[in-house]
Amino acid sequence: MAEAVENAAVVLVCASHKYKESPNCRTEAEYTYQLHKDVVPLLMESFYRPDGWLGMLMGVKLYIDFSGVYSYDEQVKKLIKELGERGKKVVSVTEEPIQAKKMTTCGSLPILNCHNVSSWNSEDIQNWICEIGLECHKDHFSEYNGRLLVQLQRLRQEAPEFFYSSLKQDVGLTRLVDILKFTEALDILL
Repeated sequence: MAEAVENAAVVLVCASHKYKESPNCRTEAEYTYQLHKDVVPLLMESFYRPDGWLGMLMGVKLYIDFSGVYSYDEQVKKLIKELGERGKKVVSVTEEPIQAKKMTTCGSLPILNCHNVSSWNSEDIQNWICEIGLECHKDHFSEYNGRLLVQLQRLRQEAPEFFYSSLKQDVGLTRLVDILKFTEALDILL
């Protein structure tokens, strides 16, 4: 996390209630501020008003609204315009071009495309499972797609006992540390 902030030309802060409540996200944001990095705030939750430390960090900066209230494509155009030339690297003839990865940072975990999880396919889900350190369980998620992952999060909210017993019995997450890794990553993702 520290290395990513140190090497960043600009840091995107994905403002939401979950982001504000995450100790990891707060640490990342404070380190960004300490290094005087440019910050582009992105609003990820409808009608959310950042307060406390996140409100102070964002100050009076204009944010780009990815909460779903406005057209996603229009917000992406605003983001591209705001980023401008920051972070672009000129590739010399002798240097290999940097390959774009299908990853971004959302919160403090690297994930695929945090803005449209419901469009993920089973391969995306399995890659995400590996990225959060649960590689040995990826085969249990072979039938999952993004829509099912969103439903799983809803199940967690509506029927927590069933959710946790399903993780244990159906998905094979029997160790508490694995369950905690999965649920933390799910919170950050959704």
